[in-house]
Amino acid sequence: MSSGCKLYRQQRELCQQEAGSSTTTDEEIEQWDWFIGIAWDSSKIKRSQLNTLKQVSRCWGQEKLQYYGWPSLGVRFCKLLATAANQIASWEEACIKLNRLMLRRIQTHGRRPIRHAKHPISQIDLENLKKWTHRNPYIKDNNPERESHPFQQLGSDKLPNGYGVDKFSLFVLEDFAASPNSDGQNPESESRESESGNEGNNLESESDQESESGNEGNNPESKSGQESESGNEDKNNTKIPHDLESN
Repeated sequence: MSSGCKLYRQQRELCQQEAGSSTTTDEEIEQWDWFIGIAWDSSKIKRSQLNTLKQVSRCWGQEKLQYYGWPSLGVRFCKLLATAANQIASWEEACIKLNRLMLRRIQTHGRRPIRHAKHPISQIDLENLKKWTHRNPYIKDNNPERESHPFQQLGSDKLPNGYGVDKFSLFVLEDFAASPNSDGQNPESESRESESGNEGNNLESESDQESESGNEGNNPESKSGQESESGNEDKNNTKIPHDLESN
């Protein structure tokens, strides 16, 4: 088994162990009330809901909790979220699967569209995510066409018009997508291109210098004449050291 698979298994087991032994104190509730109050206008959370939020935070990170506003979506949603996070502890893997599930959802007639919000995930998406525990193509139980969802990153060429991905690589409406560079290039690649251009200019400069050096070698008479003139100047303009002038 590869080191990546071992790390994934260890992370998943840790999340499940912490989920089973999770306890909540009044102090923790106050801290999370403060945290949610900053993000969602002082809304209160229940003790049972806090345990699920702690599980999601351990697996997928607290930053995502705050960005997507998951605690404000209710106890049932948070329970489904925690179950899915415990099953798939890697956010990268969960994101690939969620993107495929949401893409198929908007492509299926009569299904609920992606909501106009930062948090595009529905409870149906989470129900399917917690069942998709492997990295093989996924087929829904109630899918009569037996269409599979490939376990592949959703490329930009597969995004429908009006959609994009946010800063956490999740499939969202274009209004909430991360803004690309104005010229569509990666800043790192731009830097490499700039360095490559500078190297090209340096090579050209070195070539010019070598060419000039070669021309000097091809004109020995000119060089000899210059040395002769220089020698005459040294004889005619020999300077007397300052400490000998007084003598």
